[in-house]
Amino acid sequence: MRKEPLITVATITALASAVLSALVAFGINLTEAQSTSILGLVAVAAPLAVAWFARSKVASPNTVEKIQAEQTANAE
Repeated sequence: MRKEPLITVATITALASAVLSALVAFGINLTEAQSTSILGLVAVAAPLAVAWFARSKVASPNTVEKIQAEQTANAE
């Protein structure tokens, strides 16, 4: 997970679809409209969650340059 921390939107959507299928298989009664609605919410939330997660794992080149300059100044 550390080498490739980004979970794709497709992964999240596939997981949600599989969970919904399992719920229905185990007796949770969901109408077609409810299933569609849940998958629609996942389709909107997944890109936001992936973007938030990915952004927390990266830094802009300017930020990296600033940190390196600070470390160099502190080392001297």
